[in-house]
Amino acid sequence: MLISLIGAISLLPNIMSNVSAEFIAVLTVIIVLIYIFFELYRIRKVKEKVLDILRFVTSKKKFYIWLCVGILIVLWQLYLIHYLAGISYWDPGIIEMTAARKRVWVVGYFSTNPNNILILLIEHAIWVIFNRPSVYLFSKILSVVNLFAVDSSLIIIIYLLKKLLKRKKTIFFSSICFTCLIVLPAWILIPYTDTFGLFMTCISVLFIYKAYISDKKNIWIVFNVVTFCVSYFFKPSLVITYVAALLILITTGLSNIRYKKDFKVSQLLLTVIVLIVSFGCIKFTINNQKFIKVDNSKSEPLTHFVAMGMIRSGGYHLPDVQMDARISNPQKRNQANIKLIKKRLTDFGSPFNYEKFLIRKQINNTADGTFAWGVDGIFLKPYSSNNKKLNDTFARKMFSKNGVAAPNDYEYMFLVQFVWIIVLFMCLMCVTNSSWIVQLLKYGIVGFFIFLLIFEGGRSRYVIQFLSLIILLSGIGFEKFIDILNTKSSNTGVN
Repeated sequence: MLISLIGAISLLPNIMSNVSAEFIAVLTVIIVLIYIFFELYRIRKVKEKVLDILRFVTSKKKFYIWLCVGILIVLWQLYLIHYLAGISYWDPGIIEMTAARKRVWVVGYFSTNPNNILILLIEHAIWVIFNRPSVYLFSKILSVVNLFAVDSSLIIIIYLLKKLLKRKKTIFFSSICFTCLIVLPAWILIPYTDTFGLFMTCISVLFIYKAYISDKKNIWIVFNVVTFCVSYFFKPSLVITYVAALLILITTGLSNIRYKKDFKVSQLLLTVIVLIVSFGCIKFTINNQKFIKVDNSKSEPLTHFVAMGMIRSGGYHLPDVQMDARISNPQKRNQANIKLIKKRLTDFGSPFNYEKFLIRKQINNTADGTFAWGVDGIFLKPYSSNNKKLNDTFARKMFSKNGVAAPNDYEYMFLVQFVWIIVLFMCLMCVTNSSWIVQLLKYGIVGFFIFLLIFEGGRSRYVIQFLSLIILLSGIGFEKFIDILNTKSSNTGVN
């Protein structure tokens, strides 16, 4: 996490050098006002007035206040969908076009990437449910589904933080950070396993928490096992959250008196049965689907992604893909990738050079607060991309350039990067916290970090799938940070 924070801070100078003079002026005014506010806040009467305002916001009328905020957020998201909806010329676009029975530009994509068959079947089902709409309308429908997944993730995070934090007001911090990083940006326009994975991770943490506190454990065991199986077939890395939970169970749960009292052999049996049935049903559905033809002999082995993650930035490497495409035999393909892994390890020369590479890759994986928006090929090409009037709209100016989604607006980049730095810093406040939920979040985050270091990574888009773990941890860290400030204020006698 510290390496990620240092990397995130290192990106700020380049972003700052590209923002407009007007933005610097506004930023300066804001900083001055914040300074004046905190100076005035030291005065008791002013502090009491601020607290009165906060009590009003969090009073019984808060429902209507936050309902209005929620409506404004959704209206903004619908505005983005209206002006930015388009097609991606990488994995999301291939899946979307195939789901709508349109020809795609990559032959045999699902044979080499069978892990995306489940999301394909889900999108195809949506296409059928909505009466086989045009690709234009289908893109907007998927964006609305994505909107639901992202906004539901925010609601789940707020719910969990209400249960976990002593100070309910600190929930605002996490809500604002999550909203700035993923809810307000245009990620809802990319219906892919990143944002859907974010939702699955939120559901996983929610169900694990419920299973821990609830007396009706059997129900939550079923929910957890089914979610585990769906997560595995949807995006294998998502099971890391459950691996983290298992580690917590092994290291602390077995010695917990309350757990021993509640544990029953029937629960273990229930877990095994539901696991076998759920896993078998999903596997059977994928293996026997008739929607597309899949040649399993062409699937990329895990060693392919390991080898790819060991060169350049640790991200997508076309020569590796081309090498595998030339080898028809699965065993020989796997052997070729193993040989490539050994060669690349040898090329590092020493373990310290490989360690240096991993540090650089960790920065590539996690430092960018925009999550590498617009980096992957023709990331998103909005419909009517040549329409000058549409390209002059605020939405397209912020998130696209010359009709194609790209990292365009440096003011936006600065804001989200600043928020991302704060989030990462607050996570470090939890270093000494040993509660089971914090341990779960820590193990989960570290697990995802290790996964991205071993396999293909190279860009921070992959962080989206476990962003909820980071936001939850930073929220707990923020409360710890407030405790430290209050303790310091009490010791110095500041009123």
